[in-house]
Amino acid sequence: MAASDDSADATAKSKPATEQAVGAIMRMLTSGDLGPGDRLPPERDLALHLGLSRSTVREAIRGLEMMRVLQVRHGEGVFVTSLNAPLLLEATGFAMQLMRDHEVVDLLELRAVLEGAAAAWASARMNEHQLRALAQRLEEIDAASAADELLDADIAFHACIADGAGNTVMASLLESFAARTYHARHLLAGLGLEEALARARLAHRRIYEAVAGRDPESARASASSHVSNVAAWLRSVLNEEYAPPPVHSAGMPRKQAHARRRAVR
Repeated sequence: MAASDDSADATAKSKPATEQAVGAIMRMLTSGDLGPGDRLPPERDLALHLGLSRSTVREAIRGLEMMRVLQVRHGEGVFVTSLNAPLLLEATGFAMQLMRDHEVVDLLELRAVLEGAAAAWASARMNEHQLRALAQRLEEIDAASAADELLDADIAFHACIADGAGNTVMASLLESFAARTYHARHLLAGLGLEEALARARLAHRRIYEAVAGRDPESARASASSHVSNVAAWLRSVLNEEYAPPPVHSAGMPRKQAHARRRAVR
């Protein structure tokens, strides 16, 4: 055991100083030495305890603050945040914004699975008040007449289902997925607005009826299929982009064809 501990210490010390400081603070959290709302020792004391410089500890604190693990309160000190899922998963949402091209298709395919699970759970867990709120979101989709209105109503509808599913981790992940894939979905709606409006109204009504009817398998299938169709469309656009340039189609204006290939830029 001692040899194993020595090896772990050697590995930790081989890392850059800031990473060592981050790792040490994280171990204080995972071991229970620090918990949500606790105040960290003063910077000088923490640096002495870790055997690192104050500037290194300061950089580590800044990094953990960006990850929503710590909160710096000027004049008061450094505190551990609530460490709840929505807060910590904000960093995941930031990382998703940097994903490109085919990774966005992967996100949509994963979102299709999660949306299906959320709808299935919502069909069993939503109370009457939540179902009335979902019906209102459906009315907003039916009333949408522009791409922006459609996408805003779509996001609100799915957020309502995620909330009704009763799983905060899933709801936070789905919120991040929705934000990252917004541009591609907006483009799809804008390329054929009337068709997109009709398709969205039908798809969301099917989801609503399954959820309100307490039919988890139908809710799962309807929600998953709705998102999978967007993923399939985006994959076809990307396949066109990375394929050898085709002869221009007379059926699609050159500007529109170019816009399709910039779906996730």
